[in-house]
Amino acid sequence: MDRSNNPSAIRSRKMIIKALVELMEKRKYEDITITDLVKSAELGRKTFYRHFQSKTEVLEYFFDLMFPEFQNELLESMKDSNNRAYAIVKAYFEFWKRRFSLLRYLIDNGLMDMLLKKLHETVSKLNYDILISVLDERDVKYSVSFFSGGLWMLLYQWADNGGIESPDEMANLYISFTRVLPLNRHTAIREK
Repeated sequence: MDRSNNPSAIRSRKMIIKALVELMEKRKYEDITITDLVKSAELGRKTFYRHFQSKTEVLEYFFDLMFPEFQNELLESMKDSNNRAYAIVKAYFEFWKRRFSLLRYLIDNGLMDMLLKKLHETVSKLNYDILISVLDERDVKYSVSFFSGGLWMLLYQWADNGGIESPDEMANLYISFTRVLPLNRHTAIREK
């Protein structure tokens, strides 16, 4: 695979990604073929395979290009915030609200696991330095998994509900959920 920064290679990759996104607007993911992609991108199969091995790899590369913007938005949201968790979750839902049709497509086509993987990587990058100062390495990994998995499922449920709640409402929901985790309460209930 050619991941070089030469202008021709960059242009070809962008054309392939654009073709995939356009085809995703019209068809189920499983029905999109490499032939469809190269035809839509007006490129040859050799060019496609020089850059990607599969359409899944194209989608992963699309996420690779999209997630730095996502990460920057999350970082920006934290700058002047007294409540970092609220700011991150609100920015997260603002980001996906603007891409709601893509989110619905991923859900409808069983592709949300790819999103979880990218979300986990991003949450890990954003929070590692902070978490490692208060947790050991093992606990940092679990904390990142808990946070990214929870956000992923919250996003999934929100999208499944039509995305009707505002990003502000979702951030407030998240904060309320994390505040009402009375771990001792479950023990007390079992003892009764």
